[in-house]
Amino acid sequence: MKKAFILLFILFALTGCGGPSKELINFAQQEKVWLEQSEDIIRKIDNDYALWINGKINRGELATKLYQYEPQAKKIMRDREKLISTLSEKDKKNDLYEDGLSCGRVMGLNVYYFILSSGYGYFSGNTNLKATPDLYLIKRYNASMIKDNANRRELLINSIGQLTK
Repeated sequence: MKKAFILLFILFALTGCGGPSKELINFAQQEKVWLEQSEDIIRKIDNDYALWINGKINRGELATKLYQYEPQAKKIMRDREKLISTLSEKDKKNDLYEDGLSCGRVMGLNVYYFILSSGYGYFSGNTNLKATPDLYLIKRYNASMIKDNANRRELLINSIGQLTK
């Protein structure tokens, strides 16, 4: 009986009994807030991008509009990095983090860098940063803001749901 108890104790110690940590659950709850804030920024970007694609505003106006969202996107990104730094290595190896919660970080980076890339050649005064800045922006929008974020969003929502039941 004593050996069985000791073996059980060792098994629990090695496997990390009890499911996800409190820190990981707290991170998932905060990630849900950041997702809502990021989706608000994404909706605004989508609206402004549609205005530009449809010829209602020029490229400089698009860049000016998108740069309005940079401080909020940057704050989300910095707050996320701070909270990630408090997670243990075990939390970061948890499947729900690796396969879902970590997607929030990439989505946030996609939004932030899309905002920054909108100003290529406009705010720097160097129009040679990209040979075809409009084509670059269109490709970046389609790749990161639409395709990549849509895939990652589903994974993120799934992990948030599992951790915040």
